[in-house]
Amino acid sequence: MNSRHLNDGEEVYGDLGPISPAGDGTVSALIGDQAILLPASLKLPSGHIFVLRLDGEHYVRED
Repeated sequence: MNSRHLNDGEEVYGDLGPISPAGDGTVSALIGDQAILLPASLKLPSGHIFVLRLDGEHYVRED
């Protein structure tokens, strides 16, 4: 599965699946049915989550 970065103002949501290293300081996280590249330092809670990228920053909330 190909991972992608979120565009500014884009949000993804769903159950958090596997997380794997994807490069220097980056992880690939399966969120719902989408593989998203995220900063490795981002804290991802388990379960149903929402990830928003806004002004170059990632924001996470759990459902």
